[in-house]
Amino acid sequence: MNNRIAIKLKLGVLAIFLCWLPITAVAQGYDYDAHEHSIAVGIGMGYMFSDAAATVNPHGIFLKDFTAQDVGFVGAVEYRKYLKAGLAYVACVQYTKFKGTKDSTRHPRDYQYVSHVGEVSYLLNLEFFSFFSQRRIPIDIYGVAGVGGVGAYISSQSFSPTSGRPNAGDKTSRGGIGVNAIAGLGLRLPLTSLIDLRIEGTYHTGTADYLDGYLPYYSKHPDLFVLGVVKVSFRLFDHSCNCFPVN
Repeated sequence: MNNRIAIKLKLGVLAIFLCWLPITAVAQGYDYDAHEHSIAVGIGMGYMFSDAAATVNPHGIFLKDFTAQDVGFVGAVEYRKYLKAGLAYVACVQYTKFKGTKDSTRHPRDYQYVSHVGEVSYLLNLEFFSFFSQRRIPIDIYGVAGVGGVGAYISSQSFSPTSGRPNAGDKTSRGGIGVNAIAGLGLRLPLTSLIDLRIEGTYHTGTADYLDGYLPYYSKHPDLFVLGVVKVSFRLFDHSCNCFPVN
């Protein structure tokens, strides 16, 4: 059975490669123009690292006991403008819904919540191969770095009846705001000469400690989240932009 699965996987990878050859042939490299710009829409999943399942060990040291129920849906819209070959700035708006529930496989979760998180960010994208070749390379790896303003609205929150929380040192809130530092990596793949597929992972950490609506007494770290998003980028027409493949 394992051999059959391995053979099917190899055939699947080969089929994808053969289908991708004509696509990359259509989307050949071209010279950049400083006016090139695009818009993109994306969806994906995020993972909140928060205080929702916080516990204290016998020595009184705070432990972050994260659980898999903090996975959320991500939707994003962005505008991208190239400054030079391989270097672009990006303005992005995204929404993520995180939900923390009981984890019956480990222990009763102290705190359950639903959080709606929005972020407006300004980023720099550096496409490594294109930047050093001064031409658009059809398949490229890029780095992401920037800052974002983040805000959260907590539509529901409740504690386990047996948890004894919130105690005198714990704090709760229906919302929170902060500033995030953002870093990540992405892979750009051409679909046509004017449309790209981007697979992107980013790490968001900063000053907000109420993204889940809860701040335990022993917490010393703000909430943070990681996102994995698939984006489809559409190049916009511009009379001063040579956005078509060269012969």
